[in-house]
Amino acid sequence: MTGITLRTARPTDRESVVDLIHALNLFEADLVADRLRDRGAAGECYRRIQERVSAQDGRVVLAEEEGRPLGLMVFVTALDEPFVAQPFRRYGLVTDLVVAPEARRRGIGRMLLDEAEKIAREKRLRRLCIGVLDANDEARQA
Repeated sequence: MTGITLRTARPTDRESVVDLIHALNLFEADLVADRLRDRGAAGECYRRIQERVSAQDGRVVLAEEEGRPLGLMVFVTALDEPFVAQPFRRYGLVTDLVVAPEARRRGIGRMLLDEAEKIAREKRLRRLCIGVLDANDEARQA
């Protein structure tokens, strides 16, 4: 896939990141009844993502083509319950993954998940998880 690059989001990417989060919220709102559709909610979600990424040794990764953001992945390091054996307790978690509607079916989501795997390996994490809405049949089957 030529022309698609991945990089860590910068503070100057705020509007692009909020646009992608808003696209995710709209997509999920079509699947479940509990999602807000306004852009303000996406802005608040971004603020909370920033807090979580900072507190949990995480990263927001943008996929872009010719400087245009096409996808987003949020990775954090999570800590599992005490009943999980110590070597497996810390794990990578993809909390959000979205590809702009016009860029879907180009392998960008796969690229972002591959990047999550790379980050997990760099952090020497032995597990990587991703949450998916039960109603999102396509993502559950991928």
